[in-house]
Amino acid sequence: MTLQTPELKGFYDIQKMLENPRQVFHCAELMGSTLDGGGEKLIDEKARKQYQKKILELQNDIDEAERFSNFKKLEKLQEEYDQLVEHLSQSLNLNGRIREGGSTVEKARAAVTWRVRSAIARVEQQHPLLGAHLSNAIKTGTLCPYKPDRNIRWITM
Repeated sequence: MTLQTPELKGFYDIQKMLENPRQVFHCAELMGSTLDGGGEKLIDEKARKQYQKKILELQNDIDEAERFSNFKKLEKLQEEYDQLVEHLSQSLNLNGRIREGGSTVEKARAAVTWRVRSAIARVEQQHPLLGAHLSNAIKTGTLCPYKPDRNIRWITM
């Protein structure tokens, strides 16, 4: 089967992964950039602990407001709680570590993920089964491998 697609950067990333199945590529390598160090931490450890403490206090206050049916206070507390949780979730990664804003790695990770996922979406429009295969076999993030569930020989140009 032959599939012709428009020229997108994500297809070059996918091509590199298809030509080297099971090899893990760093997102900066796919971007063709070098790492110049990290950015600034979005919050420090002291602030993180203070946020977590405040969240626990708010949870207790919310429980108390619910017990006493104080709906006005409950609404205010819930709003403050939601804002804190949102801020904290934006400041921490999935492992609970503090994110660095503006780091080269973070920018490369986000760009490669977007490029590859956009390219796969284009493939899915023309060939849904191939798009589903690529979506399942290609992992994006800081490290990007193509891990198919069976051996496939690709001819790319």
